[in-house]
Amino acid sequence: MVEVGKMAIVGQILEAERNSELAISRETGRLDVDHVDGRWLSEWLSMALSGIQRSKLGTMFDRVTFINFNYDRCIEHYLYWVLQERASRRQTRPKEIVQTST
Repeated sequence: MVEVGKMAIVGQILEAERNSELAISRETGRLDVDHVDGRWLSEWLSMALSGIQRSKLGTMFDRVTFINFNYDRCIEHYLYWVLQERASRRQTRPKEIVQTST
């Protein structure tokens, strides 16, 4: 029964992630960050990015702390993709920024 319960939980999580606005597109293999525009995180990021130079992107979260009480990785996931799309064309740069800020 324990194994069946675990499988049911995994199934529910996978279904929720497939239906999430943060789901990776099967066609492009990328997150469509426009789906999240207007939400609190996109508004916050817009403020964080305003006036910052590309060379200073690595310091943009130096004075920010997120407190997350569960396994949810939505913030990191969103920041990785939106920084690629809107702030840096190098794929490694957003990864470095997110890893050092979380």
